[in-house]
Amino acid sequence: MNQTVWYYADAQNARQGPVAAVQIRQLLADGQLRPSSPLWREGMEQWQPLQDLSESLGVAAEVSASNPYAAPGSDVVGVPEAGVLPDKLQAYADFVGPNFEVYRRKWHLDEGGDATGTWNWPAFLCGAFWMLHRKMYGVAGLWLLGVLLVSLLEGLLGIPDGISLLLNFAFPVAAGAWGNQLYLRHTERLILQIRSSHAGGSHALRAELALRGGTNIAAALGGLGLFLVANIVLVALIS
Repeated sequence: MNQTVWYYADAQNARQGPVAAVQIRQLLADGQLRPSSPLWREGMEQWQPLQDLSESLGVAAEVSASNPYAAPGSDVVGVPEAGVLPDKLQAYADFVGPNFEVYRRKWHLDEGGDATGTWNWPAFLCGAFWMLHRKMYGVAGLWLLGVLLVSLLEGLLGIPDGISLLLNFAFPVAAGAWGNQLYLRHTERLILQIRSSHAGGSHALRAELALRGGTNIAAALGGLGLFLVANIVLVALIS
């Protein structure tokens, strides 16, 4: 009896598992997994799409023979059909996910890639929580730390309300103005990193890009919760 356990990426690109092969087959039958869904088990160097692992999983032959990018809804969420985009743009599309066309315009990818002078409303309204949602964890952490440090200095130095308001408004304005540029640099860095370390085929590469990119709502909500707790502690310290 095969006791191999598997991990898979769900529709939100969140890691799930461990599960047995029989559960993978059931998830596929129920439509919760697709032929292109990324899977991994111990001993594998890279995440690979389910269709490339059909023999190990005991999945029907027609799954491995099909092209997961040929029919709407069969590919990783937000990844356009293969062959529609040039290779360079396809990597961005796989990484960004459903809103790729929005960022394609804001990043001017068809002209070489530059987000200077563009505005990002989600970044302006949500700041570091948008960054967490886009998996920019390091930048988000530094941003939240900056917000907390400014709040601490305001309380300790007794900064007037007018100046305090301007300082607090500077953060969302900066996020809106620089958000697209920060996300573009983050995307380019990870695409280069994934491509340079990836040894699998094109489908496996696309699966890895989709898994490492996309969005993470849980991180945004978790960051919001931690930020609220930190503010409560901060108020207690300076009051």
